Amino acid sequence: MNFLTRNIANITGRSIMFLGNHVKKLSGAVPHNLFAYERIERNDETMMDGLDLQKLPMYHASAHKVFRPGEKHVRRIAGEDVLILMLEGTLHFLENGEQIDLEKGEYYIQRKGLLQEGRIPSDDARYYYIHFTGAYGQSQQTLPLRGTGDFSTLLPVFDALDFLQLSGASAVEKSALFYRILSGICKKERQTQHKQVVMQIMMMIQENIRHPFTLDELAERCGYSPNSIITFFREETGQTPFSFLQKARIEAAKRQLSDSDLPVGIIAEECGFSGYVNFYKSFVKLEGIAPLEWRKLRRGCRAHFPWE
Repeated sequence: MNFLTRNIANITGRSIMFLGNHVKKLSGAVPHNLFAYERIERNDETMMDGLDLQKLPMYHASAHKVFRPGEKHVRRIAGEDVLILMLEGTLHFLENGEQIDLEKGEYYIQRKGLLQEGRIPSDDARYYYIHFTGAYGQSQQTLPLRGTGDFSTLLPVFDALDFLQLSGASAVEKSALFYRILSGICKKERQTQHKQVVMQIMMMIQENIRHPFTLDELAERCGYSPNSIITFFREETGQTPFSFLQKARIEAAKRQLSDSDLPVGIIAEECGFSGYVNFYKSFVKLEGIAPLEWRKLRRGCRAHFPWE
């Protein structure tokens, strides 16, 4: 067995295991779904339109596409869904009259039955496309029709899928690699969503520093469970939401200690602390010095270095 065949066998074997596990999950044998976005069923705002990942899409064919200079996207009404994964350049086309411009690192799902046509050339466009049939709707386990990802990590899977097509491999083997590609895209989508949730929470805290936030309230506002919020924060920042909240309040307090003559107790209240003692302990824990001592040192530095 040569190097390429051995690697394809390894990739396909792992993907078939993934496919088998996914089928079990869809049948209810395993409660957690690899494609799940960990969204909770609180309100319709947590739902997204896209490819329904609770229903296995059917793989048909795939290939690399490189546009020649001056070449335009073909005019067609697609008979199948098409997943486009951009590797280089920009792809321009109209879809039912709407202009779509795809850049490197973007993916897009062209829906069956829609008119696609290129009015302007897509010079230097290079992408991998997959023809498939999928189900669409609004649920908690969907892949958005458009998104971003690092497809360089999927290049070996693309090559393996091409090889399987040429070698007359079974539909199961080819589908296994297709599901692995979808899984890779979903992982990137989850990471992007998690980062957006963390940024949303950070902005809420910074803009409402006095508000007595609780973990349950933050989770409720973002549409995720409290445990998911903690997990997202640790993934993105290495700390918990509570730690970020305390640090943000201390930073706000330091600005007031430096720029105003307000009593420490008033500053503590304006920065969201429940009382002076709580503020004092938190400040010493993070800064290693009492608030009033920090103010004196800060103002002493300003006297000698006014640009500070």
